[in-house]
Amino acid sequence: MSLKLQEEYGDDLQVVFVEVQGASDEKVASFALGQRWLGGKAMWTTERPFDLGLKGIPQFALISPQGDIVLSGYSNKLSSKIEDEIESMTKAKYRAPKDMPKDVGKAWVESNKGNYAKALDMAEKALADAKDDDAKAEAAKNLIESINARIEGKLKRIDWLLNNGFPIDAQDLIDEMSKGVKGLAEREKKLEELEEKLDTPEMKVEIEAQKALVKIEKKLYESPDIKYVKSLKKIVDKYPNTKTAERASQLAKVAAI
Repeated sequence: MSLKLQEEYGDDLQVVFVEVQGASDEKVASFALGQRWLGGKAMWTTERPFDLGLKGIPQFALISPQGDIVLSGYSNKLSSKIEDEIESMTKAKYRAPKDMPKDVGKAWVESNKGNYAKALDMAEKALADAKDDDAKAEAAKNLIESINARIEGKLKRIDWLLNNGFPIDAQDLIDEMSKGVKGLAEREKKLEELEEKLDTPEMKVEIEAQKALVKIEKKLYESPDIKYVKSLKKIVDKYPNTKTAERASQLAKVAAI
């Protein structure tokens, strides 16, 4: 169900699978590969982000864009509620909460569209106009804080992608962010600094390596076969000392299990 939802909702949903029965990363990845579960946007990990206090499996937590747990329990018992809640949150993406002041709500919608500079400007104007309206002032302040946190989170994400051998993904996120923060001088400068890393000789090799790995990954995920181990090892040999080579080496081990 989770993979189907991930495919259906795309970027509006992030599915994270957590192995809690003691299997190693390689065994988890090998099992997922064999089931043809890899290659999509869903993430896999053996690190539990938090403890729900539940004993059995499969357990889940559905987290809102604001970081609040809106639903949790056992996924095999609450599948319909999970789908209903996801659909509700997705539809509400461009509809501000009813209790939010109108002008703050408009800024909230713009932030969800990724128009961060516009959203901040609108929220700051709402804050200035709040005067003695404490509720409105509080809502505007919270939104400004939330938007800034979201921007910083995405900037950190780009930096992580660059440092871990995902330059192509980093460029895509830079392009996306550059539109949203246009006019925010400090954030634009930070994006420029991050993009400059893509022009270094080392990163150009990483880009070439990632392009090569993506081609093999696509074939491997569609049709898991040990024959791709040889191709993965060629990437390791051709692009030594790159993060992509590290991933290729790890994937070769997984494919060989």
